[in-house]
Amino acid sequence: MQAYQPDGNGGVSTTLGTVVIALGSAGRPVPTSLVTMEGQLNADGPLAASGNVLTAAMNTAAGTPATGTTQLTALVDDNGIPLFATGDEVSVVAHKGGIAMPEASLVVAPTPRP
Repeated sequence: MQAYQPDGNGGVSTTLGTVVIALGSAGRPVPTSLVTMEGQLNADGPLAASGNVLTAAMNTAAGTPATGTTQLTALVDDNGIPLFATGDEVSVVAHKGGIAMPEASLVVAPTPRP
């Protein structure tokens, strides 16, 4: 197997090399994660040279920024179209340390639940 090799400065080189894992070798633990998302990618986002984070302000129909207490049904896109409706189902599939975690889902409700 081949992969891009570490450059010794914490980065990754641009040349492929053979991956060698010595029998009985151990490395320090490194957190891993995997997120699967569906939807349209932001073609106008900045071009990434490495990892990239795209952020967007979430607004309510009243034009105010969303907060931690904003209900999902109050969120709208830039055109004022609601992002969620009562009864929509939101599902999350995650991996932790390469192990698939149980899928979690919630149904959007019209009011917060206690």
